[in-house]
Amino acid sequence: MNDISIYIHIETPKNILSMEKYLFLPFLNVLFDKVEVKFNKNTNELSFLKRESKINLFLFEKNEIADIYIRTTPEVIILLETESKHNLTIFYWLLSLFKISGIKISHDNIYFSECQEKAKDCKYENIAQELPSCELQLCELQILKSIISRNNEEIKFLELERVNISKAFLSFIMKFVKIEFLVFYNCKIPAYSKFLGQLDFLFPNLKSLKINYALLTTAFFKSLLNLKIESLDLSWCTSHRNACKSLELCDGINTLCELKLDNYCSSYNVIRFLVKSSRLEFLSLKNINFLYIRSAPNFSLLQKKYRFLDISQCVLNSTFMNFYSSNFKVINLSMQGLNWEDLLEMLTLDSLHVSTKALDLSKCGLNSFIIECLKKFQILESIKLSGSLRVEDVSLDEEYPFREHLISIDISDTKFLAADIVFLNQFRFLKELILARCDLKEGFMSIILINSLYSSLEKLDISGNQLGKEDFYLLSQIKNLEYLSITLENSIFRNSPKENNPMCFTKLNTLILTKTVVTYEIFQFINQQYLLTHLHFKDCTFEIDFSSISITSSLKHLNHIVLINSKISVDNIRKFEDLIIYEITVIVQ
Repeated sequence: MNDISIYIHIETPKNILSMEKYLFLPFLNVLFDKVEVKFNKNTNELSFLKRESKINLFLFEKNEIADIYIRTTPEVIILLETESKHNLTIFYWLLSLFKISGIKISHDNIYFSECQEKAKDCKYENIAQELPSCELQLCELQILKSIISRNNEEIKFLELERVNISKAFLSFIMKFVKIEFLVFYNCKIPAYSKFLGQLDFLFPNLKSLKINYALLTTAFFKSLLNLKIESLDLSWCTSHRNACKSLELCDGINTLCELKLDNYCSSYNVIRFLVKSSRLEFLSLKNINFLYIRSAPNFSLLQKKYRFLDISQCVLNSTFMNFYSSNFKVINLSMQGLNWEDLLEMLTLDSLHVSTKALDLSKCGLNSFIIECLKKFQILESIKLSGSLRVEDVSLDEEYPFREHLISIDISDTKFLAADIVFLNQFRFLKELILARCDLKEGFMSIILINSLYSSLEKLDISGNQLGKEDFYLLSQIKNLEYLSITLENSIFRNSPKENNPMCFTKLNTLILTKTVVTYEIFQFINQQYLLTHLHFKDCTFEIDFSSISITSSLKHLNHIVLINSKISVDNIRKFEDLIIYEITVIVQ
């Protein structure tokens, strides 16, 4: 196809430039039959997706749009190539009114960076590890070239995920000389390509680099030395042990502040080279077996002070432990799923007792020795024990020195702690309390809610537990609650005395209903939360038909509705989607 963008008059009249750009956005969605165009005002993303519905809904953005990010898939790019020359000419002209600062292309419009932590740990990673299909190759398609041609030097962000990249496309993105943020997540790059070994020459302004599921060479690591990289993520990557021997004599990346090497499979030389930076504050080493690098001489060049350190599911060796046995300070420490011996040895370090403010022991085994270690921490503000395993008959009902400092605790998915729930009473200044799926029975709110929590709690997750009328009444007395995740039974709202059933949470902005049958009474309860901005339904069943007007008239601040694995009629989904004309984003998963 010829480059039809040449038919666009480059010198746009001044009176056109002075017009509000947002007026043109709705017209993009009516140009194509097979492609749907949407604009997300929160992320400034202009999405081109395969059209699933013939309904055309338009959102008139009223704020000034400085720049936009293009978001699409390889399939849609190919579909656009088949559109009429006339429509594409208009399309290019409309896009030429905007400054394009970034491009996001994913195999299926799903991005690992946007998924929640629990999704990353389960089903998503199984999908993400699959290599993209060879049948659908990301080439230097004319549609992209025409869109971006006048923005080559404006592109600062490029994210590619699970796409099959051709040599032509690599040549195409080499023109983006001002890129600062580059993401290649499980992309298939042409064999023997030297692209990754030339990053310093191609993108001299690069600050943040994320490459996952790739085989990295010595040339790649040496190219990093000539860049001012501040954030680096090489999770799930591998490198040849022999090829990286020369890195032992190399200096580190002095500008590096954040480093992620989760599930990294390589030699000690690579890890040692990357962690040398004196500015390194954020380090994630999830699921690395240090026993494989026990031949390493020492860790003498590593930092001993971190703002964040994640060694979840690691297998530590004596060299690692000996180095960190003294003056080791971490503000935010995550040790999810660490084996009992390594966990106990880490928790006995005196320097951690006086430096750590956030501690994550999710999926760890708890016994009396671990509890005794927890009692030595002095300034903990946040602790996570989600999914903890009971190694022996252990009780958390102890007195902890950090009780006056703690503002967040997560004991979700720990059903065996239900009998010890009274231990929470000592934490008088909690702002965040996560008790999801703890098998708590009716009446539990009277045990955990002490007087001070009625004014301190801001975030509460009690989903998956049994809630009675009295529990709900006590819940409604929390004055500053902004976030609530809950499972509701319709019986709570029936035959309840009016004076014991105040429905409105005066500061609530996020409500998440989980495994709830949505009836008229529950929908009425939702509509009474007049400050809601975010409303989520997860694994819910809708038994009523509702009016979109009833939502917009009551919830004037609402801007996001998310439905996840919920049973809902097509008619009700359409009513939710109609809310886009009120600037409410609706996501159905």
